Amino acid sequence: MTAGPDGAPGALVIGAGPAGLMAAECLAQAGHRVLVAEAKPSPARKFLMAGKSGLNLTKAEDARRFEAAFRALSLVARPDLSEAVRINKDLHFAIYDAMGLPTLAEIIGGLWLKAGPVLNLDLGANPERLAAGGAVRFHAEALAAIRAGDGPAARAAIAADIRGAADFIIARGGLAAP
Repeated sequence: MTAGPDGAPGALVIGAGPAGLMAAECLAQAGHRVLVAEAKPSPARKFLMAGKSGLNLTKAEDARRFEAAFRALSLVARPDLSEAVRINKDLHFAIYDAMGLPTLAEIIGGLWLKAGPVLNLDLGANPERLAAGGAVRFHAEALAAIRAGDGPAARAAIAADIRGAADFIIARGGLAAP
């Protein structure tokens, strides 16, 4: 997906919503030239409006409950790791559902079918990650940003959470324990 001889971008991402921006960021970080096309007057409108009209705060209450449960599991000496993966998924989906973007939730649902088993295996092979608190911190930051109506900060916290898991797996060279 490198640029062609005419300098055209190697990837075209349609839509500058949360999923489109994440896709563009991942492609750019991988060294690809990216063009993002958006019909609306500004990118990431739902995140920018979070806490105002773009986020259903009633649904976000579910996210708060899941965040508290995930945090509590991280403090247990021998946590149920399958339960931690389930709660993590429920937390993320509660946030995505609260955004009122059914297409985004559907896309992420499809991705979860691929990533969920990897996360489950990763956490099983590396249970110390739950206690280390990276995900716990990012979840708390995301919910604090949502409460404050700070869409860009919420997006950054969610992206950092996802990126942290991916970076850990890549750094380990896969899912095998050291």
